[in-house]
Amino acid sequence: AQSAGNALDPSNDTLNGAAALPGASGNVVLTRVSGDAELALDTETGAITLAAGAAAGTYTVTYRICERTNGDNCAEATETVTVTDTALAAGPEPVRALIGTDAAQSAGNALDPSNDTLNGAAAVPGAGGTVVLTRVSGDAELALDTETGAITLAAGAPEGTYTVTYRICEAANTDHCAEATETVTVTFTPIAAGPEPVRSFTATIDPIVAGNALDPSNDTLDGFAAVPGFGGNVVLTLGGGSPEVSLNVATGELGVAAGTPPGTYVLDYN
Repeated sequence: AQSAGNALDPSNDTLNGAAALPGASGNVVLTRVSGDAELALDTETGAITLAAGAAAGTYTVTYRICERTNGDNCAEATETVTVTDTALAAGPEPVRALIGTDAAQSAGNALDPSNDTLNGAAAVPGAGGTVVLTRVSGDAELALDTETGAITLAAGAPEGTYTVTYRICEAANTDHCAEATETVTVTFTPIAAGPEPVRSFTATIDPIVAGNALDPSNDTLDGFAAVPGFGGNVVLTLGGGSPEVSLNVATGELGVAAGTPPGTYVLDYN
């Protein structure tokens, strides 16, 4: 609630040229005649109070003052109070582009000082802030921290476009709100796996080292050679194939079992 001043003004509300004074020791009796419920009138002091959370609009209260020593000598007037909302804005930021990973990652903050403002100043959520931030709707892959505005992309989110819609309401007037939607796109790092030319060997009773499954020109991650094993940039796994051919997933090395008869053998890897 907040003060809207006093109904009685010494220059307008007078008795015999002197200021009209309400209350037990005053020279007039002040009463409320009619008006909007959002305006309270203290008939002992003349103070007008605007109710907490009053919406933007125009409110009036009509009062009567009567001479204390002559209750038939009265006059009436109407006071008007206009309420406007503080300027509140919520706006989306540019689409946020992320590379998908197995770990959760930050997608920035929903609130931007240039787009999300209250009365021209940055909207600040959380305890002691200027706004109350809430999540309205959105994809489960995006989490919104309503205390800070931080957006987090879930671990392992697939490629795609994700949105989260939020609302900010003025902390001092939670009926005064604005909404916006943030968008996050997720793409995967370009990865390629390609076969090398057929490898030909002469049958032997000994094991054969058949080279490496990974070729820097065919097997790449983001344009760079795919490197398996500890410290590498890919995880190499066996997909299937001929049991005569083995794959060392730590190095990519291929082997052919001792005594393998002539024939054609294949191995699939991921």
